[in-house]
Amino acid sequence: MLKDLDSLIHDVVDHRTRPLVAEAIKAYDAGALRSATVSLWIAVVADLTLKLRHLAESGDGTAKEALSKLDKALEKGEVKQVQEYERNLLKLAGSQLELLSKREATEMQRLNGDRNRCAHPGFEAEDSLFMPDAELVRAHLVAATRAVFSQQPLSGKRLLATLDDELYGNAWPGKTHEGLAQYLMSRYFQKTRESVKTSLLKVLVKGSIQPKDGQPDNALRCGDAARAMLNEMPGKCQGALADVLSSWEGTGKLSEEYLVRAVGAFGGTAVFWDVLPATARDRLDSLLDNLDIAYLVEHGFFVSGKVSDEHFAPRFTDLASKLDTAQLSAVLITAKHMKVYIPRILEIITSSSSFRGAEENLRILESVAHELTADDISDLEQAIRDNPKRHRGPYNQVSKAGGTESILISMYESRPVSAEHQAAWRSLAAFLREETNGDQYDALCQRVGVPGPAESD
Repeated sequence: MLKDLDSLIHDVVDHRTRPLVAEAIKAYDAGALRSATVSLWIAVVADLTLKLRHLAESGDGTAKEALSKLDKALEKGEVKQVQEYERNLLKLAGSQLELLSKREATEMQRLNGDRNRCAHPGFEAEDSLFMPDAELVRAHLVAATRAVFSQQPLSGKRLLATLDDELYGNAWPGKTHEGLAQYLMSRYFQKTRESVKTSLLKVLVKGSIQPKDGQPDNALRCGDAARAMLNEMPGKCQGALADVLSSWEGTGKLSEEYLVRAVGAFGGTAVFWDVLPATARDRLDSLLDNLDIAYLVEHGFFVSGKVSDEHFAPRFTDLASKLDTAQLSAVLITAKHMKVYIPRILEIITSSSSFRGAEENLRILESVAHELTADDISDLEQAIRDNPKRHRGPYNQVSKAGGTESILISMYESRPVSAEHQAAWRSLAAFLREETNGDQYDALCQRVGVPGPAESD
């Protein structure tokens, strides 16, 4: 389907370029095809120059030097110098500044060649003056809009540098998954050429696995951003992830640490397991047999919170079941999906051997209270019931701990409660009050709707 030329105006980013593009389209509509070609080249030169000025103001030395020479030539009326700037513009905007891809630079060279043949009849024999046909001019208009007019005034190099500054600076937005995706699309990926999009995605993938300065927080930021883009551009994200993993595996850069980090960053996505090289899968199998759990925690293996691969999912669950209290606390700070850790937390609560330990273990469960189902609340009741059997002491360390009631109230209030939740909470509260001979848990019972002793009578 041919693109409506009038709609091209809406794709032009810089308002100062729009009248020039409109002029070229009017000439085309009027059948003045030579004039349209010349006008279009003028618009391209003007728009690229505006983009160079933006880069120069942003601190790009190459753009600043080129414009300094142009401005001096314009001031002194040095026509040859101005012509020299125009002759070198596509090379400057292409290979030097990456405002244009190689293909786009070639397309604009063709436009420039046709413009020269239109504007300088002496380039052709008098009996065969060049006259572009309508299809050729239309193709030039569409190509110029896609390559130049519709693009933001940021070079590939500059855009990558901006992303790097933001990722590791203080202004990185703390947004939800959806909000982060919208932010990244608006700031970096909309109206950005395909090759630059791929480069940006590779930066995020690499940063997820090889954090800058070795800082885990930097890996988390990159991982959050990379996963946020999976829904927006799944094909490109898969390609970027495949390129990085296969390249690093082939060159030996995908070390044990990086392989562990890669699982932590992307193991919860099916895409990761689709593109993970077979040799890396084999190495991961062996690593999980031999690596200490503390090493896995330190290098972010549990960040994904789950693993989508059928072979590795049970192994992940088994490893999660061996986390101790301190390791669980560390894991839950960064985990993206916490449900898989709830059985282990309940087991640790059952094993509480002191009042203070019981409170600490309940605090861990409190941190995932928004994930708890009615069945989890019932399992919590059973875990508390089993506590004396597990630690083989005379007292229930969980029910009799002084802070248990306030922690449970906090958990109850942390999420909307369904009828099933309410029933499970009432059962738990009634048991705790009975367990303590009615001396404790009145506040919890009142909060969840368990009748008092007088009401029961």
